[in-house]
Amino acid sequence: MPGKFERDGHRVNVHVDGPFVLNDQHLLIDAALHGAGLAIVMEDMVAPFIADGRLVQVIKKTGARRSPANHLYYPNRRHHSPAFAAFLEELRANSDL
Repeated sequence: MPGKFERDGHRVNVHVDGPFVLNDQHLLIDAALHGAGLAIVMEDMVAPFIADGRLVQVIKKTGARRSPANHLYYPNRRHHSPAFAAFLEELRANSDL
């Protein structure tokens, strides 16, 4: 599984192999707390564990690449429900869509 990072404005790709891959932040943190390896998670979710020494931040000067925008994926249908259409309209009005 590739990890995309930047350092000093340059893209750095890191390939990570492991016995498992998780897509739940809480499970990732739990696995890291139990010594299973590294976890890329939101910093505020692990701040208490870093503060009390149970976890160590290993990538300090390199940040995960972030997309400049959020993405919404939905089925392409001609007629959306009124609630979904209103939701899309609100998103478009308050973003760069």
